[in-house]
Amino acid sequence: MKNNAFISIKGTQTTDGDKNVVEYKTDGEFEIKNNVYFLSYLEPDDQGGDIKTVIRVADDSVAIRREGITGQTMMLRKGERHHCQYVTAFGEMLLGVNTHSLKYKMSQEGGHISVKYDLEFNSSLLSENSLSISVKCRE
Repeated sequence: MKNNAFISIKGTQTTDGDKNVVEYKTDGEFEIKNNVYFLSYLEPDDQGGDIKTVIRVADDSVAIRREGITGQTMMLRKGERHHCQYVTAFGEMLLGVNTHSLKYKMSQEGGHISVKYDLEFNSSLLSENSLSISVKCRE
């Protein structure tokens, strides 16, 4: 069953020593299916539309799928490197995702996800990233 939830996201991206922090708080949905946790929410894009984000948490991994004017599916698993196709209005890029740490604690009431990872382009470091997500079910 889907539950209404409050979702708080904080992302930090460091490129060539420059740190950029983005924080976003929104209402969304939270559900559990077969011991897999799902969070979903909409966020506005630069073109006046919405980007739908779905986060799947299970088996020591987090998958993030974004759909809209930009899109991507990113797999995060500690100690593993994966590829993700990043789609923009200007074209597509294949990025490497190297996850350094992944922690989460989830329950029926919500939970917290914390991850640190690098993004690579053409096997070169593009950015160092951290992502912190909290979700709390609403009554």
